[in-house]
Amino acid sequence: MMNKCRFFLVDDDPACCRMLGTIIEQSELGTVIDIKHSGIGVVDSILNANPDIVILDLLLPGMDGISIVAELRAKGFCNGIIMISQVEKKHMIAQAYQMGVEFYINKPINKIEVLSVITNVLYTQKLKFSLKVVHDSINALVIPQYISNPAPKQPFELKHCALEILSDMGISGEPGSYDLVRIAEFLWDNKLSKNEPLRFRNIFEGISTPGKNTPKDIKAIEQRVRRAVKQAMTNISALGLEDFQNPIFERYSHRFFDFNEIRRKMRELSGKETSNNAKIDLRRFINAFLIEIRSRKEIS
Repeated sequence: MMNKCRFFLVDDDPACCRMLGTIIEQSELGTVIDIKHSGIGVVDSILNANPDIVILDLLLPGMDGISIVAELRAKGFCNGIIMISQVEKKHMIAQAYQMGVEFYINKPINKIEVLSVITNVLYTQKLKFSLKVVHDSINALVIPQYISNPAPKQPFELKHCALEILSDMGISGEPGSYDLVRIAEFLWDNKLSKNEPLRFRNIFEGISTPGKNTPKDIKAIEQRVRRAVKQAMTNISALGLEDFQNPIFERYSHRFFDFNEIRRKMRELSGKETSNNAKIDLRRFINAFLIEIRSRKEIS
């Protein structure tokens, strides 16, 4: 993998492209190899340039960002994709993640968030590259007599993977963590490949115990899940206060939570704010949870 990351920017706002380019190059994250202001013909341009990271707007003239991402992934583009937009419609953000976007940044652009997101994408890309190198090296060193009788590959266990993620955020012992695992299992079987928004009532009904899916029981599940997610936000924010470059903080803070809400919680924990105003976006958390599980499955 190249030491200097190559970026391809797609946004119909020249000022936004200039700002992103300045952040990237002044922070020595890499170099911007091309900029486009329209979705027309941009898929071929990206495939020909083969950048390490694509940063594109959701709403573009000629072809929208989600369609661009879907076509890129369908044509085998495996490198990082970051989407930026002022659009806050949850179903569109969810669809962007399902199409293969790794991170979503809300406009107006915040330098700290951009740097953190790019660092996370670079980390993921390097991890995938390192795993491939190790895999290729092992294959090259395999003694021939073992090839005919290879060790069986360990099956992917969604529950184990989900609990690892929740453990990273310090909530594996929360009552709501069990519900989050069941939600992941339910959506993995029933929704992951579909481009449709999350409907919480259907989800909570789907994971409830047969015969105990009354409104009261469903509400209890939702309350446990919300408490667990709020605790995750508190834990992640506390890590960020201690070390803004903490790898767990960098990996989870912007994917699972709104950046402004994380900052609000950090100010609260540091005593700069007294009221508990930080809000969670449960739909965003669950979507990010599924994306993280899928990402780990692909690496495993």
